[in-house]
Amino acid sequence: MAGYIGTKPAVKGLYTVDEFTSSGGTTYTLSRTPGSKNNMQVSAGGLVQYPSAYSYSGTTLTLSGVPSGQKVLVRHFGDTTLYPTLDDSAVTSAKIANDAVTGAKLNPALVAGDVIYADGTDTINRLAKGTAAQVLTMNGGATAPSWADAAGGGKVLQCIQNHVIVGSTQTIPSGGSGGVTGYTNITNLNKTITPTEASSNILINIRYTGEVDHTSPADTIFGINRDSTAIGNPAAIGVRPRGISQFTAFNWTPTNTQFSNSYSYMDTTRPSGTSAITYHATIRFQHGCPLYNNRTKAYVDDIWNELMTSTIILWEISA
Repeated sequence: MAGYIGTKPAVKGLYTVDEFTSSGGTTYTLSRTPGSKNNMQVSAGGLVQYPSAYSYSGTTLTLSGVPSGQKVLVRHFGDTTLYPTLDDSAVTSAKIANDAVTGAKLNPALVAGDVIYADGTDTINRLAKGTAAQVLTMNGGATAPSWADAAGGGKVLQCIQNHVIVGSTQTIPSGGSGGVTGYTNITNLNKTITPTEASSNILINIRYTGEVDHTSPADTIFGINRDSTAIGNPAAIGVRPRGISQFTAFNWTPTNTQFSNSYSYMDTTRPSGTSAITYHATIRFQHGCPLYNNRTKAYVDDIWNELMTSTIILWEISA
C-alpha cells in the first residue's frame, strides 16, 4: 500500500453515533463524512430509513418528513486507515538514515553519474550522466544543469627540447637573388615531435648562438622549416629576402665574438594528424660563408673565446 512514510499504519475500527432532535427541518450536520451511504445507518423516530429516503453531501445529511421533536440517529461504521500528514520541514537530514534513498528507489531509476536537481517549481528532475571529459554547466536559460564539452584550446599537451651544447661549423651557401632560396638547416638545431592530437598547434621557440664569418652579418636571416617546408615567413614582395628574424649587428669584423638570436612561431597550419614532424632552425645569408655554431671563429683556449649553447623547444598546444 502506498501513501505513507516509514512503518505501515494500523487499520483502526471506528463506530460513532450522531443523535439529533428534529425541529421539523430537513438538514443535519454530521460529525464526520460518511464516504458512502453503506458506511452509515439512519433512523427517525425509531424506524430505520431506506437509503433512498436520504442523501448526504460532505457532513450534511438531508432527510425530510421527520416531525418536530422526533429523534434522528445516524450510526457511522466501517474501517478507516489513518495516514500521517507531515508538517513542512518536519523531516530533517538527521532523521534520514544512511542509504535510505538510493538511485534504484527513484523514478526513473538513477545510474552512477546521474544528477538529481529541483527546477523552478520545486519538481525533482533527473539529468542522465554525461560522456567522458564533459563538464557540468548551466543551460542557456539558467534554469537547469546540463552537460557540455570541456573548454578546449590553450592547454599544453607536451613540451620537448633539444639543447645543443656542442660546437660545430658549416658552410652557408649564397642566398642568391632573394625570396626564400638559400636557406640552410642549422646543424643539430632541430627537434622531432609526434603530436598527440590531430588538430593541435605547435609552438616553436628557438635560441641560436654563433658567429658568421663575414664582415657584414647584417644580411643574416633566420627562419623555421617544418620538415622541408619554410613556415612563418611574410608574404613575398619582389625579390626581397624573407624570414622570421635577423642579426642586429652591423659592420662587424668577426674574430671571437658570438651573437645570440631568439625567435618564436606558432605553427597553426601543420597537416592534420599525429605523424611525426621535424622542425629545423634555418639560416640564410646573402653571401656564402662559414657559420660557427655555439663557438667563435678562432676557437682557441683563452678567456676571449666563449663556449655557448643553442636551444629549440617544441610545445604542443591543444587547438
